[in-house]
Amino acid sequence: MIGDIPIVTFDTSAHNRLVDDGPLSEAVLAGLKSGLFFRFAGLSLDELMATPELTKRIALFTYCGRLQDGPTDSIYPHNELLKRLIVAHSQNPTAFDWRKVNVRAWEYEQEIGRRVFVWDEALSEEQRARQIQDHKDYRNLFASL
Repeated sequence: MIGDIPIVTFDTSAHNRLVDDGPLSEAVLAGLKSGLFFRFAGLSLDELMATPELTKRIALFTYCGRLQDGPTDSIYPHNELLKRLIVAHSQNPTAFDWRKVNVRAWEYEQEIGRRVFVWDEALSEEQRARQIQDHKDYRNLFASL
């Protein structure tokens, strides 16, 4: 919640569903713009960028742009969030307040509006390869526990 305004965040599957449902998504978009705050999750945006088909990737970011027409912000993916929290804590452990750590991902918000990188096939492939490797690394890490 931001004050009295509920915050809504989609995972990647919900973003995909907006595109897949096409005109049926209009009611969802209207509902989100009727008094809700939308927060883009950096991890989901990274996953959208890794979409292999250019036309689907463009459609996904077009819907993100439509969501951005209402009140929105974006937060960094979990790895960057943790890094920022750890750094803030290490700088002053006694006064640490996680709510005061800046985790807003302005770069993500700007890219939704500009859509410069959406067209970059090499970046999309790099993002996809990174996600595949991260998935393997996490699976191995937790399997050993």
